[in-house]
Amino acid sequence: MRRVLLIFLLTVPLWAQSKSDKPVVEYVRTLRVSAIDRTLPDVSLDYFLRYETEGAAINWQRIDCPDKRQGPFRQCVQADAFLANRGAVTVSISVDSPDQRSFSRPELIDVYITELSGLVRPVHRLRDLPMELHRRTASR
Repeated sequence: MRRVLLIFLLTVPLWAQSKSDKPVVEYVRTLRVSAIDRTLPDVSLDYFLRYETEGAAINWQRIDCPDKRQGPFRQCVQADAFLANRGAVTVSISVDSPDQRSFSRPELIDVYITELSGLVRPVHRLRDLPMELHRRTASR
C-alpha cells in the first residue's frame, strides 16, 4: 500500500503541470547544482535534493517569480521535498527564458526548511542545505 501511495504522490505533480510549464520545470530539475554554486558537485538539482533528503518525494512546479526577479523573460520553478515525519525543504530557482524552449542564467531565489511545528528556517546558500538538514536531525 505504501508503494502505491508513493507512486501516486510522485506522479500527481506531473499531471497538474500545464504543457507550457514542463520545459522550464524539466530544465531546472536537470540543472547542474554547480551552475548555481561552484562549490557544489556536477550533479542535477533533482539528484542533489533526493540525495540530501534521503529519497524524499519532490513536487516540482512553475511558480510566479517574486517581484524583484520578474521580467519579460524570467521564469521560476519551485521544488518541495517532503521529509518523512520531519517537515519539508523548499528550493526556488529562476531562469532567463527568451522563448519557451531555451533557458539560461539560473539564480537561486530561496531555500528553506519548514519544520513540522510550522517553524520556517531559511538556508542562505544551497551548499548549506546538507549541514542544516544534519543539524536538524542531530538536534532531535
